[in-house]
Amino acid sequence: MFLLSAIPAEEAEQNDNIAIVITSHGGHIGFMEGLFPRHEGYMDRLFSQYVKAVFTHGPQHLKQD
Repeated sequence: MFLLSAIPAEEAEQNDNIAIVITSHGGHIGFMEGLFPRHEGYMDRLFSQYVKAVFTHGPQHLKQD
């Protein structure tokens, strides 16, 4: 059983350089897909989604000093 309370969410919210991703399945080896992974995998899709979100929503969330 995974405890969400074990994730340092409050500390991460205080640091602009940290992003926490909680997945519903998988773990440190859950990024490989299939018996013989040869195509785009989980990490490729996650990175693509992250970059798209940064360029789509990032400017709205940048702090103005």
